[in-house]
Amino acid sequence: MENLRKSKRDNRIDLLRGFAMLSIAINHVAVIPNRLEFDGWQVPTLTLYGYSSAAEIFVFLSGYMVGLVYLSKENPEKLLLRRAGTLYAVNVAAFISSWMIIAVLSPEIRDASGFAFFMESPVSGFALFAVLLVQPLFTDVLALYTALLLLTALLVSPLRMHPARVILASLAIYGAVYVAGAMGLTLNVPGGLPEDDWLWTFNPFTWQFLFIGAVVLGRYRFLSVLFEFLERNRTFALAIVIILAASIGLFLAIQALGIYYVPLSGKTNLGPVRLAHAALVILALMSLLTLIDRRAQEWLGWLSLIGRHTLPCYAFSIPLTYALAGLWFSLGRTQTAYLLCALMVVLAMLAVATVMERRKQRSL
Repeated sequence: MENLRKSKRDNRIDLLRGFAMLSIAINHVAVIPNRLEFDGWQVPTLTLYGYSSAAEIFVFLSGYMVGLVYLSKENPEKLLLRRAGTLYAVNVAAFISSWMIIAVLSPEIRDASGFAFFMESPVSGFALFAVLLVQPLFTDVLALYTALLLLTALLVSPLRMHPARVILASLAIYGAVYVAGAMGLTLNVPGGLPEDDWLWTFNPFTWQFLFIGAVVLGRYRFLSVLFEFLERNRTFALAIVIILAASIGLFLAIQALGIYYVPLSGKTNLGPVRLAHAALVILALMSLLTLIDRRAQEWLGWLSLIGRHTLPCYAFSIPLTYALAGLWFSLGRTQTAYLLCALMVVLAMLAVATVMERRKQRSL
């Protein structure tokens, strides 16, 4: 296991990260149109065909990379706190950029995005955002990631010395949310959209379990071990892909019956059904990468490029998504306008990743 921790980073993990980043960006393009009653055809992603989304992949792989990169370094607490500070600053910058864009868009988009609250009370609104007590659309992911990095910084020593105990404690906290729910109590924290209950869209008491578990797996390079297993057992990998395909068929059949919600599949509290489905999706994606040949993997290099620069890509996607919502609205809220916006976000993610990669290469 020690040798595995010293091995090189697997490029296929960047492919998974790129897939998650691009899926999130494409999904977000449809969020504001959907809130404004757009019911046209949407670019297909796994989010539309199952009980989990790219957010689970994104959070899992983010935690995995923390365990992979930080826990083996000296003074990881300092590095994690610095990274959390960077994420916080990036989120504030994305928020301010989005505010400037929203200010020139239609009132309907302001209402649909949650930014109307900040327009009405700019000083108090920004102060609440700054202390993570309210979030407009799309900034909540970075707020969650910041909080989870701070939590990991506090847990560095236990994660190194007693990882099993940390996971058990994390699982107990995850379960406590559902025990509290059965008792009529809500275990969450303020800080979500300025509407309804204002609670976090991603409940940190449940999403921490996915992240902390991934940190432990990253420390031992579990995905590299799993990739090796799938390469030796391609029949098993094929079976996993078939199971995912069958789950999509079952999902569509259930929806055809008019059942649009399955118990314990909620996103806010990361329901067990959603968690299990996310694990299946990640395993199936890994299986697909194992089954395709090396040339196909090389063709997907543009996706791994995005995967190596998820933070700048995601941060840029936040104000861009608001701008694209304004474009969609000004072009008549049509299907063609939506597809144009979806294409533009894909090209933008690739452009941002390319610029960041060139800057990185020049600094080496």
